[in-house]
Amino acid sequence: MKISTFLLATLLCLPTALAQAPVGPNARPPAQIAVPDLPHLPPPALMVRQGDRSQPLEIRRVQIEARVLGHLSETTMTMTFYNPNARVMEGDLYFPLQEGTTVSGYALDIGGVMVDGVVVGKDEARQVFEAEVRKGVDPGLVEWTGGSNFKTRIFPIPAKGTRTIRVSVVAEVASSEAGSFYHLPLAFRDPVDHFSLRLEVVKAIAAPVVAAGGPKGLKFGRTRDSWVADASLRKARLNEDLFVALPDLDKRPVRVQQAPDGGVYFAIRDRVPGGKGQATGDAPDSLAIYWDASASRTTAATQRELDVLDRYLRSLEPAKVTVHLVVFRDKAERTRRFNLPAQRTRLLHTLANTETDGGTQLGAIVARGALKSVDLNLLFSDGVSNFGDEDPRNLAAPTYVINAATTASHPALRHIAMRSGGAYFNLQRLAPEVVAARIGQPVFGFIAARGQGFEPNSLHPAMPTPVHGTFDLAGRMTAERATITLSYGYGRRVTHERTIELHRGDATSGNLLRRYQAQKAIDDLMVFPERNADAITAIGREHAIVTPGTSLIVLETLHQYVQHGIRPPAGLAKMRKRYDKAMAQRAVQEKKEEASKLDRILKLWRKRVTWWKKRFKPQKIRKAKPKKMAARARSRGRRSGSARAEAMEMADVDGLAAAGSGFGGGGAALGMMARAAPPPAARSKGKVASGRPAPTIALKPWDPKTPYLRAIRKAPRARQYARYLQQRKAHGTTPAFFLDCAHHFRKKGQPALALRILSNLAELELENPALLRVLGHQLARTGRLDLAATVFQRVIRLRPEEPQSFRDLALVLARRADRDWKAGGTARKRSRSDYRRALKLLAKVVMEKWDRFNEIEVIALTELNDILPRARRAGVKSAPVDKRLLKHLDMDLRVVMSWDADMTDMDLHIIEPSGEEAYYSNNRTRIGGLVSRDFTQGYGPEVYNIHRAMRGKYILRTKFYGASAAKLAGAVTLQVDIYTHYGRPTQKRRSVTLRLTEKKETFTVAEVVL
Repeated sequence: MKISTFLLATLLCLPTALAQAPVGPNARPPAQIAVPDLPHLPPPALMVRQGDRSQPLEIRRVQIEARVLGHLSETTMTMTFYNPNARVMEGDLYFPLQEGTTVSGYALDIGGVMVDGVVVGKDEARQVFEAEVRKGVDPGLVEWTGGSNFKTRIFPIPAKGTRTIRVSVVAEVASSEAGSFYHLPLAFRDPVDHFSLRLEVVKAIAAPVVAAGGPKGLKFGRTRDSWVADASLRKARLNEDLFVALPDLDKRPVRVQQAPDGGVYFAIRDRVPGGKGQATGDAPDSLAIYWDASASRTTAATQRELDVLDRYLRSLEPAKVTVHLVVFRDKAERTRRFNLPAQRTRLLHTLANTETDGGTQLGAIVARGALKSVDLNLLFSDGVSNFGDEDPRNLAAPTYVINAATTASHPALRHIAMRSGGAYFNLQRLAPEVVAARIGQPVFGFIAARGQGFEPNSLHPAMPTPVHGTFDLAGRMTAERATITLSYGYGRRVTHERTIELHRGDATSGNLLRRYQAQKAIDDLMVFPERNADAITAIGREHAIVTPGTSLIVLETLHQYVQHGIRPPAGLAKMRKRYDKAMAQRAVQEKKEEASKLDRILKLWRKRVTWWKKRFKPQKIRKAKPKKMAARARSRGRRSGSARAEAMEMADVDGLAAAGSGFGGGGAALGMMARAAPPPAARSKGKVASGRPAPTIALKPWDPKTPYLRAIRKAPRARQYARYLQQRKAHGTTPAFFLDCAHHFRKKGQPALALRILSNLAELELENPALLRVLGHQLARTGRLDLAATVFQRVIRLRPEEPQSFRDLALVLARRADRDWKAGGTARKRSRSDYRRALKLLAKVVMEKWDRFNEIEVIALTELNDILPRARRAGVKSAPVDKRLLKHLDMDLRVVMSWDADMTDMDLHIIEPSGEEAYYSNNRTRIGGLVSRDFTQGYGPEVYNIHRAMRGKYILRTKFYGASAAKLAGAVTLQVDIYTHYGRPTQKRRSVTLRLTEKKETFTVAEVVL
């Protein structure tokens, strides 16, 4: 889950302030209306990067239009933000949505006109967005980021200028024992220059009542068949949420609407008495508490959860109960035991003082031993699992899941509860005392629906669902009249039924219920999001809503729409016609211009093999004369200057057998000479020459003299973790802090603690591929190959258009296969599968078309040919590429450099024993050194190869030319892998991590002596 100071809540977390007044002919004083106890939500914020921190832009204008139809609302907020900075910025607008909320519209100002977004596949939308940002033009994007989080990305935000954003959401109105309420969060921290609100309640008989908050004097008046309230303010200080009571909602449980597609959709909110007097639960003899203490819970409303727990435990007294407590983060801690009622206070104190830290792995919950025989489980979590396995196992006892976070994976939590016979309680909607009373009780819920006059497959939810007070159902009618019988009860035992009639003649016009029905269908599918990914995406496309598989994007010109194959929105009718004509012409042209990529790859590969076969003479040169770096920068139109290394970390030393040696995996300390391998005399046959020293690699020592590490080191060993937690308050928003601290604790011999700290990278931002790549490479270097594979699989989902995503996963799978093959036994079976998949991933890099990374195919082919002999040994019979591309190329020395930041240029420089410098513009040296094609727009890899190396010292350096990304980003993280005897049985590898910022100097990574 995302750790962020500012989140844009329930689509609309708005400024607030305001007194209320009695309104409408049937109004009552607000004090007489009990307002639901809903947690406070943060204000909307458009965040931009300033160095290593995010800051919100000033909000100048807010316009809100809301429409309530039955128990549903559609709220549109238009916000204008001001950029006070002297440079163009890129911004992120975050907004966690309450359960049951859908993003249904998005628009961005283009040339003073609001242009609607077009729904496209999520990966396609992001690729288009980033391609346009690289050109310096202005797309806008709304995407789902996990749990109930949605994020918009805006570029450009003009220097000293404004951007206007419009977002629409569909949501269910809040419901409590006091009735139903429309809730509009209003909590802007600063006054808003211009604020306006229009709220319409459609087809309501009784007048809505302002129960709390809202602009002073806000009143509802009758307009045709609706009640409408308007307000307009200048310099508005808004600090109190608006609650509007809907008095007659329970009397009118059915709403029908005819959509623009001609279909007639309905929504039912049934207030169910709920099985009162039916509960027969007894106090348990034992129970298990699983407490999520990951970093995402730092800002969670855990006090409400503790309140629930306290109330429930008190209700068990005086019975004697054994409690088994399992605190989990990236992994589960050892089980602790408490005896109730004597140790109730101690248990609550333990939970209240449990530090939050690390990533979230729900799969760390495994019921073993005494945990398998408990009477019930209590799980406290937001359900956003971002590190490793996401599915708890062996929870045979009924599991009652409690969540108080504003951002949560509601379908996952509900599924965990339902499959065990328990229940999910969302404290955003239910009071602690209500939840406490229902824990351990047989779960009352919706069982099934039957009837006629509707499409059976259109009813959602389509599975049994726990019911707490109200139940919502959506579907599509097929006749003038329809009847639906809703069955409720315990398990399969029906105890309560209600029949509801629907009439097509009651339908209003609009698209609200159609979108709502689609969202209810997605909720059902989200129980298994990976399995149902295609269906979820299809619904998002059809109904123009944001889902895990679809996004909304705004483009500016016809050229952009044509280039990316995205049809303009309906509001741009003339542009649509021109688009259709242009796309027909382009389809004809593309068929004429298609060429075989295989021919091009064959030419590149033959050229590489020719280089590999050539013999070069060892020779000294008097003086290396590389081209001046400043001249190169001028020729490319980039900022000149090299880089200062903020930090460097040695992660591991290994050969094929050393993978999986544990966190902090094998190897010497920084700065020590590592014995790499026998000399290269025998080449690919792997023979060892006598009388020559083994190759050595010396890494430059590193000590990042940061204030937080100085503070941690000063503390006694037993207090250093506490000091880390203290320093995290000031520095915990930057990846460097966690990388440095993880390295510190790993060096101190605390690998489990180091892994926990490192796993915070998964919590910093929900779907940030740069952070995930850093995390994946760190895990791989320290032997955590299973976790690394999971992380790189997520990167593929986020960046399928980048070949590095597939290459990273392929190399980790190959390392894991090497490890498993050596382990023998049943592990060898998985090794065959991993080898096969690694080869297919590299073949994909070789054979597909990549827009920005020409000749990465040759790098991938070299690696594919290196893995292939080991894969064949494991039983993989065929190669996934043309046989003309099969040639094993071994090397005396191979250096691979890659980095995490897009739109960033790094360069690899090797000073050879001859004195010659190998780099981008001198990529073929006299002694046979070869530097791969220079990737100037991000990621790498850049590779130095030498087949038959001249004896002597090779000095490895890196230079940072700069970044052209719009964000004011912090340091760039590099990884450098150094191989001696690459592709031979005697191969050894050293890996280092560096973080570079733009400074005028060159950084030496290592020295290799062959």
